[in-house]
Amino acid sequence: MDVWIYFQQREREAQEMSLACDAPFAQTYWAEVGSDDRRGRIFGRYILTETAYLAVHEVVEVVDDSHIHRIEYAYYLIINGFEIWGYERDPNHEAEGLLDHMHTEEHGQRLPSEPVSFKQAAEMAWDEITRRGLIY
Repeated sequence: MDVWIYFQQREREAQEMSLACDAPFAQTYWAEVGSDDRRGRIFGRYILTETAYLAVHEVVEVVDDSHIHRIEYAYYLIINGFEIWGYERDPNHEAEGLLDHMHTEEHGQRLPSEPVSFKQAAEMAWDEITRRGLIY
């Protein structure tokens, strides 16, 4: 297994969830130089509507040649240019007991959370824009 298999899976998941990346594959997904395709990053925006997108950042690493570990992740729902919520795994906050955490609107609070997958974040984003009446 290498990061490119994971990246292709992520691209398929996005398409299955009716999300469109706003940049070409090569500008959103990349393997870290010198990692032998065992470590990489995702950095992009997945469009939900004309006014809403899910900002995504992941740092991933192949573990035991069999699966991917998300070392870091950040999924932020942005509507009309404002951060509505965000979910992160940030090793810089591990000492505080907040390795996995969520941010409230406009980064108001940082609260503990369970780990969140890309698919879960996308589902929550669709739920939020539906609740707000942004889907016609």
